[in-house]
Formats: sequence, C-alpha cells, structure tokens
Amino acid sequence: MRQRAARRYNGHVRVLAHRLAARAPSGWLGGSVSMEDITFERQYRTAYSEGYLLLHDDERLGRAELHFTPSVVYCTLLVERELDEDDLMDLIDQIDDEVVRTSSVPRDDFVVTVYQGREVGVYGDEYYDEEDDEEEEGGFRR
Repeated sequence: MRQRAARRYNGHVRVLAHRLAARAPSGWLGGSVSMEDITFERQYRTAYSEGYLLLHDDERLGRAELHFTPSVVYCTLLVERELDEDDLMDLIDQIDDEVVRTSSVPRDDFVVTVYQGREVGVYGDEYYDEEDDEEEEGGFRR
C-alpha cells in the first residue's frame, strides 16, 4: 500500500513526487465506484502534452489535460461532478498511477489544477465554415 501526500498551495492541489495511495471514491454518482470502473480515453498526444476523457461506464466524468516539462508534469483537471476532497484526491491518484507514471517522461513533481463545471460546446473550423456558408445564403444558424 502506498501513502498519499498532498497539500494546497496558491489554490492548486500539489501531489508530491512519492507514491500515492489509491482507494475507491465514495461519493461518485451517488455511491461507491471502484477505481477499475474509471477509464481514460486519450483524445490527443503531442510531443509535450496529452488530453484524456475521463469515463465511467461510457459516461463522461471530465477531462485531464497533461503538459510535460523536463521535471514537472502539469495537469488541468476538469470535473463535471461535485466531488469531495477525498474523491478528488483518489481521482488524482489514479491519473498519476495510470497515465503519468506509465509515460516515458520522468518527473520530480505532479501539479494539478482542478476546475468543476460542464462542457458548453466544441467549436472548430468546420463549425465556422458552415456558419459562413449560411450567412452567404441569407440564412441564420440556429
């Protein structure tokens, strides 16, 4: 069993570099959810970053955006559920164990910034191209 050490600084949760303890979160989706039930679906990978959807039984729980530097891994964690601090730390533990530590990038620290909210939309060039076409035709996009 590993021990967890975390502390808050400047509004961030800082996960120290030594191994972390993992246990099932108690408050997810109205009851206990095993850590094995939470999966990560990689959306992209670049030379210095990765982005993951966090899923439970194909239902989105949030996103994790990882940015790798020579000595520190930074994570922006967006959760779509209200979590108590123990559940949040368990999720951070799992990201560290299953994603960060399995990468080939060594690190001295793992710094996680957490936001709670919901997705409003996804916009890209195709969306704007369709909008421009409709404006040229005299129509409105609804």
